[in-house]
Amino acid sequence: MVIHDDADMAEVVRESVAALKESARHVGKADRHISDAQIAEIEAAMDTLKRTLELKKRVNETGRSL
Repeated sequence: MVIHDDADMAEVVRESVAALKESARHVGKADRHISDAQIAEIEAAMDTLKRTLELKKRVNETGRSL
């Protein structure tokens, strides 16, 4: 997935959601083993995304821009 720096938020969301769904599909394939380290790596990335979304929610609530 490549999102250009000048992409609007609609494109960022569309591409991000598509990538997350595709990733979940591949991770969930029963014929593929995933190590504990790989799980931890994905969980860390998810935590980063969750923190970023929480920040954006707070910014939206205050009506400010970053």
